[in-house]
Amino acid sequence: MKTAKENRIRWAIPVLAAAMASVGANAVLAQPTTPATKPDKPAKAPKPKSKLIQGSFSQANATGVKVTTKDGEMSVSLTPKTEYWRIEEGLAAADLKVGEMVKFSLKGTDDMATVQSLAPLALKFGEIATLTFAQTSKMKFDRVNKLMATDLVAGQMTKAYTNLMPDGKMEAREVWVIVKPTKTPKAPKKTVASAATD
Repeated sequence: MKTAKENRIRWAIPVLAAAMASVGANAVLAQPTTPATKPDKPAKAPKPKSKLIQGSFSQANATGVKVTTKDGEMSVSLTPKTEYWRIEEGLAAADLKVGEMVKFSLKGTDDMATVQSLAPLALKFGEIATLTFAQTSKMKFDRVNKLMATDLVAGQMTKAYTNLMPDGKMEAREVWVIVKPTKTPKAPKKTVASAATD
């Protein structure tokens, strides 16, 4: 049931509109307001596709590199956000030093760690965990160092993790310079000459 006030307002609006029309005024009746709607969010730009480029630098400068791959030469742009790393692969635990960063893959992780101690070998993975190893004779590690764009040189082996942009250009997120371990040549076996007797 409507209150007396609501009934008066309900009857007053048409009477007021008729009175205004009779004197030539335009009647504008208030329409019920609707809640404001949120403006549409702008569409997100599509995320660029990732592409791994492996090969060797044929050219390198501060703004870009050219990488010779098995599929030909590819140009990759370097940006202020690009990270540069040197990775020396396949090292034994005996080759490591306290304080250096290493890459060591465990099932479910592929992260970098800092060497905390050598005997026993302890690796600290950020603030998450420290792993201690009692047996390391069959384990291999990759030594990791931070680089700058000016450290890139033609001829170096590389893995470049890139974003493939809509215009077809590639921008590097990470550039890794790969250093294979140098094998020390084995000393030739000594042969003992037997003295001839007469």
